[in-house]
Amino acid sequence: MKEYKQAATDYIQERFNVKIDPDTEVTSLIGSKEGLHNTIMAFIDQGDINLIPDPAYPVYKTSTILAGGEPYFMPLTPETISCLTSMLFLNRFAKKQIIAYQLSKQSNSRHC
Repeated sequence: MKEYKQAATDYIQERFNVKIDPDTEVTSLIGSKEGLHNTIMAFIDQGDINLIPDPAYPVYKTSTILAGGEPYFMPLTPETISCLTSMLFLNRFAKKQIIAYQLSKQSNSRHC
């Protein structure tokens, strides 16, 4: 496992010029949805809002609910996919605390 973590660390450093600690910042997963679940469970608490793209993997919603949070869905349409419109959509929740804004590369082609 140590060799795997070091290889992942080297790749991240080479590819993205980001330095990470293989002992504390690298882990292995059985799949991306497990990583999404773990991330949501780490950041969402009771009553927190998680803004989720729609459509999305079911794990976004179920993990948010398991963590005690409130899932809010942002429909991915040609109008809402732009960065500006996405930010305007966030204004609907200005009086509430958004803890997480879930983005996925496939649905976020403009890389906000």
